[in-house]
Amino acid sequence: MPYRTEEIWCENGNSRIYGIAYIPEAEGRFPLVIFSHELGNNHEAGVRYAERLAAKADSHADSYTSQEEVPEDVPLFGGWMHVGRNCITDLWQVDFDHLLASYRGKLLLLHGDRDSTVDVSWSEQALEIIQDCEFHVISGGGHEFYGQPFEDAMGYILSYIGQQLADAE
Repeated sequence: MPYRTEEIWCENGNSRIYGIAYIPEAEGRFPLVIFSHELGNNHEAGVRYAERLAAKADSHADSYTSQEEVPEDVPLFGGWMHVGRNCITDLWQVDFDHLLASYRGKLLLLHGDRDSTVDVSWSEQALEIIQDCEFHVISGGGHEFYGQPFEDAMGYILSYIGQQLADAE
């Protein structure tokens, strides 16, 4: 995503503090991230962080207002993954709510409360649509589960499978 930079000066007593704001060129709200460098360094220490965060500010398919503005190569997740244009434009054709509502099976849905890839609100919305869904938020879990969040998820999975087997008898 394109962004612009803007010099920022703040007063602190008799001192002036210099900074550079990296501002995404898009409509909407974005989080504010303040990078404070260590002693003996200057604002340039945070440039690679600022550039990556500003460029990533709107990296999923809903960041494009039309299919025509989707580029041939779409970087996702801060640029560590790339997909082709069709991967994004095809999403405009999918009615996810309809797909979820048409699912008739049982479903266990687990979502980490620290998932920075997919917001937990997506799972909460799915829960309202899917007819037979058991949902648990995994405390301390990210997009993948490790350590205690993994153990907690496995507890839910084993319990769910056990209940499904018992119900089938």
